[in-house]
Amino acid sequence: MSSPLAPQADPTQAKRASVLVIEDEPDLREAIVAYLSLEANDATGVGTLAEADAWRADHDFDIVVLDLGLPDGNGVRWLGAAPPLGLRGVIMLTARGAPAQRVTGLRAGADAYLVKPVALEELALTIRKLFARIHSLALGPAIAGPDVRTPTLPDTRPPAWQLNIRTWALTAPNGKTMLLKHSERLLLEALMSPAGEVLTKEHVVESQGAKPDAFDYRRVETLLRRLRIRCRDKLESELPVQTIYGRGLAFTEAGVVIRETGTPHVGRGR
Repeated sequence: MSSPLAPQADPTQAKRASVLVIEDEPDLREAIVAYLSLEANDATGVGTLAEADAWRADHDFDIVVLDLGLPDGNGVRWLGAAPPLGLRGVIMLTARGAPAQRVTGLRAGADAYLVKPVALEELALTIRKLFARIHSLALGPAIAGPDVRTPTLPDTRPPAWQLNIRTWALTAPNGKTMLLKHSERLLLEALMSPAGEVLTKEHVVESQGAKPDAFDYRRVETLLRRLRIRCRDKLESELPVQTIYGRGLAFTEAGVVIRETGTPHVGRGR
């Protein structure tokens, strides 16, 4: 006889990510769709924003891979005008790699910004990690099956850090909130969107709207040091940003980036 507390099957294991690829280069689009399908995703490709809108009218998706320069419009503008995406991920895949363009893409709601040419393995890995974070939030606490003997266990996951892009407010897991300065918000948005992953020094600098070859990284170190002090004083919490020697920075706890009311983008720390 099995124990009433036997572990339940993990519903995320059987779930396939539904990916919409918006890319106007046919060869690249077909290659991406084929590779993602081999990697256990349900991938669909379209070549224009109009085709994407038509597909969305009858289908849902978990993640969109979005080119910026499309025949019938700009991907960033399309993203801004689209209905709220809720718990869906956005990966921008473009040849536009200038720092200002990266920042614009992240501000528009992208969870990741990849510059062409990109290895398909890297794209698939980015999708896998993003889907895992999104799906873990959507599932919430595990729902008990039909066996009435199985107790509903309390959700013991620690509260996440929250960054509200609209109000420039940072909320610690203890519920305390403080308002951020512009440079602080940009830095935390870049760090928390892929929480747990290392943000290279170059990308840290680009988050400030600057070029790595014309920016003194010590300014970021000073900014981070002051932000840590403010978090201790205002939030009574240690800011979970770790310096990875020779590589960059990482946000090491669970983080939620709220881009609009009710629309969180989740990053799961290590």
